[in-house]
Amino acid sequence: PCLEECARTVYPRFSLTRMGIGILAIDRMRELSRRHIPFSFSFMSYSIARRKSEGIVTVRRARLGKQSRKERNQYADYMLNYTDLDTGETASCWQPLLLTFNEHELELK
Repeated sequence: PCLEECARTVYPRFSLTRMGIGILAIDRMRELSRRHIPFSFSFMSYSIARRKSEGIVTVRRARLGKQSRKERNQYADYMLNYTDLDTGETASCWQPLLLTFNEHELELK
């Protein structure tokens, strides 16, 4: 319910059944990360705790990290952990809120 609520904040017509967005892009991100090749992406931020978005976040050079365990994060299946290679910071984002991958727009399908 929280995932659907956060996505509807950004995409009013969002439905979990349409969450096939960017699956190929995410697979490609994982492949590039395994090969230590950076990529760019952007996403709409969202904090469940604050129930608020801070807007679009663009990461110019990133690599994906390991997925969180469900024991630590109940939403792990819907999140991507990444490292911003320009700042060295690690962070995470919601998969359904991905907007671009290597400057290509992603669509909800």
